[in-house]
Amino acid sequence: MDLYTLCDGRLARVPPSPFALEKELQDLIQEDADVLFGVEFIKNEMTFGDYRIDTLCFDPKTKSFVIIEYKKASSSLVVDQGRAYLSRLPDYKADFTMAYAERKDLILSRDDVNWHRSRLIIVSTDFTKYQMDSTKREDRIELWEVHRYSGDILILRNIHGRNRRESPGNNVSAPRRPEVKPKFGEDTTRSPT
Repeated sequence: MDLYTLCDGRLARVPPSPFALEKELQDLIQEDADVLFGVEFIKNEMTFGDYRIDTLCFDPKTKSFVIIEYKKASSSLVVDQGRAYLSRLPDYKADFTMAYAERKDLILSRDDVNWHRSRLIIVSTDFTKYQMDSTKREDRIELWEVHRYSGDILILRNIHGRNRRESPGNNVSAPRRPEVKPKFGEDTTRSPT
């Protein structure tokens, strides 16, 4: 993705400033997970079973856990990796609720969590066509493309998943059309004139 700035009436390309390490990207996103995704940071590098997730968060609106994975380059396995995390999450409810309790100093019962609403956010500099196509019907997986440029500019773009207009930190809201219900006895088969 190219980014430009206006300089003396002319466009000047802003040079990219790629992340040297995946951890650098992780630290940046983790720090502002509440602003970017509306979730509360719980733990980084969490291990459960044979798996290690990059970031664990909690969504207070849906009362569900959110796993965030980062890739500084395209990785063909990241979607499969994330699906495995989501599928195994219910098997480790105690581990997740304990991580929440340690971070928040609050007890969270397993019954207080909406496990079926837990989701995965993948933040990467690139996604393949196959990754985008394979997640089209997956409501619990979000793909976010990230690019950093010189001058401390970061672009985070929703590729798939939760509607960007609904994302925290974005004041744009979709216009709502009022619902019009027919009056009792009104003929609804005719088109309005």
